[in-house]
Amino acid sequence: MFSGFLLAASFSIFQPTWLPIANPQERCVVQNCSVEVNAAKVGIKYVDKKKIYSTSVHYREDVFYLDPTLRKRIRDFLQKHPKQKSFVVTGFTDGCGSHQYNKELSRKRAREVSRYLLSLRSGSRVTMRWVGEASGEHTIRARRVDISVTKKVQVPLVPPKIIADFYLIDSSGSMADGGAWDAWVYAIKYWKPKNSRVLVSTTEYVPRGRELANIRPNGGTEIWFSYYQLLDRMKPGQTLVIISDFDSDVKLSAREHQMIEKKVRSKGARVYAIPL
Repeated sequence: MFSGFLLAASFSIFQPTWLPIANPQERCVVQNCSVEVNAAKVGIKYVDKKKIYSTSVHYREDVFYLDPTLRKRIRDFLQKHPKQKSFVVTGFTDGCGSHQYNKELSRKRAREVSRYLLSLRSGSRVTMRWVGEASGEHTIRARRVDISVTKKVQVPLVPPKIIADFYLIDSSGSMADGGAWDAWVYAIKYWKPKNSRVLVSTTEYVPRGRELANIRPNGGTEIWFSYYQLLDRMKPGQTLVIISDFDSDVKLSAREHQMIEKKVRSKGARVYAIPL
């Protein structure tokens, strides 16, 4: 079952021989090529992301000065961002008039807003842009100046929801690629119910009860054998989530596939695979 091959030196010079390994256990240091580990509960993580906040002041046709209503809108925006010292100001016009005229009008609008911003918050850095026509429309929505700020905010990082009675995660060396290992360890530790059990599939030595977050991927992939053996520990109706890239050098035969499927059906288990 789960056959593979072992390179053994023969007595003939320069004539190595490939001998089949009938039992994948011989490729693993630990029993059943898996170890039950501890996965202490963790809270939500936060990541830093940039978020843009903006407002717009809108003009009557062919006007660039700021009336009291527009000035108040700018002051209200600054009150919402009291510590902000960096702004981007972009002027626009509608589609009436020549492009050259509109370009200059949008510049004047952006300049007036920038000056007013600096008068309210000295020492700020204002990046001023002007683009002319916002669109070919003749509407007040096009006759505007946009004011925007960029802030670094903390955003909660909620992992994919995986709820199971058993978790089997492949800790072979190929799982270290691309940060997938750390991401799925976090998902397990965040969502794992109190009485659920977590096992790592490994060909290397891992002490029983080691904290999952302290394990680094290493060794070969024996996820199929670990899976097959773990089914014996499951009760009818229980759920198993398998996380693996299934990148095994030893491929399953059709007969081995059938053996696994038969055991799953006989157990009445619900098995969900997350292939990476």
